[in-house]
Order: sequence, then C-alpha cells, then structure tokens
Amino acid sequence: MTAYTGVEGLFKLWQEAMGMYRTAVGEHRFSYQPFTEDFINSHTYHESQDAASRNDHAVNLGRIARLLRYEEIVRRYSGQPLTKDNFYACMRQAMVTRGKPSIERPASFQCHFNEPTLKLIADAANSIPLFKEQVTPEDMNLLFNECPPVPSPILNASVNQFLAYFLFRMDNYGLIGRYYQHTVEKSGLIGSSANGKPLSAHALSHALEKINSASNPIKDKIESWVKNIKLSTIATQ
Repeated sequence: MTAYTGVEGLFKLWQEAMGMYRTAVGEHRFSYQPFTEDFINSHTYHESQDAASRNDHAVNLGRIARLLRYEEIVRRYSGQPLTKDNFYACMRQAMVTRGKPSIERPASFQCHFNEPTLKLIADAANSIPLFKEQVTPEDMNLLFNECPPVPSPILNASVNQFLAYFLFRMDNYGLIGRYYQHTVEKSGLIGSSANGKPLSAHALSHALEKINSASNPIKDKIESWVKNIKLSTIATQ
C-alpha cells in the first residue's frame, strides 16, 4: 500500500472509511468503536519511504481519525454518494465540530407503522410469543410508534432472549432505529421476564448474545415473522 498523500489521498481514505462503515456497521452491525480502530490500524503502515509522503499520510490519517470520532457525521455522509462535494462538506464539518464527541441515541424507535403492519406485529408478538400478555395493535402502536416513558412496565417479556432477537432482526431489516436497546431502556415500557423490572439496554444486549451463541428453532420463527413485517411495510407504502 502506497501512502495516501495530498487531497486525493485524503479523498481516497474518506471513500474507503465510508465504504467500510457501510459494510461493517451498516450491514453487519459491528460496534462502531472497533470499526474505527480497525480502519485506522489497517491504514497506518505503507510502502512509501520518503519523509514528505510519510508525513502527508500521517496528517491525512489523523484527519480521518478526527472524523471518525463523530459517528453521527459518518452515518449521515455514508448514506450519500461518495462524491468530492460530499467529501469536502463532510470533512469541513468534522474539522469545525467542537466539544466532546457524542453519539446520538434517540429516545424512540424512529419508525411509524400503519394499522395493517401494527396488526401483523401484534400477531407476531402473540404467536412467538414476545410478551407474557396477549397484545393488540393498539399496544404495538404505543410501543413502537409512540414509545412514551412510563413509570412502570406495561408489557412484560415472555423470554428476554426472544424479545432481544426479534428487535435485533427488526433492526437488521431497517424497520426500527439501531439504538433500539437504548430506546427500550429509556421508555421503561417492557419488563424483564426474570423479575418484571424495566429492561435495560445491558440486559437486552446480554440476552441477544446468549441467543446468538446457540442454536434455537425460535430464531427461524422470528425470522419468518420479521420478513413478513418487512414485506407489509413495502406493500403498504
């Protein structure tokens, strides 16, 4: 690998960073921090020996490292065409951003399902089942569309792992926002299957890790339901 020098070298680094973000974080759902570390580490060394090229490469990589501190900026521009105009706009925003980098964590699922889809989600929730209670489309509207913070859980997970996997697949299909675990914790709408206390993001993450580490036929059932939900959103657009 030769050194990434000059504006063209920085542009190429930016394109590769955006492409790797789309694949690693957007498609495969890798955590953001390991992605940034892997990208910088995979571009640190090169074959150029002259001091000017080595210094220029280090400066450009440092600029990309600064950009990668701001996931919100990366996410916004990775979804746009990787053109020179967007490159300049993206880097300009990263260079002028001040203060501590922050990750935007919305307090909602970032979705709005219509009535037919809400009915299908309720059918899925009752069939799997996701909750100890039988739920209605109105319950699913409250959970996914409105998602208000409540003083005590209204719904209780039947099995935390089932709910964690269902939300994970909903996220994978682009039906809900990627910070859904934070959303569940923030609202307090769902109680843990173990003790009825509001589910935390950590509890959901732990449950997802457990169900993903083993073979479980419920995953196929959940996958089938989520595919149908995705098709429903497409058909009713």
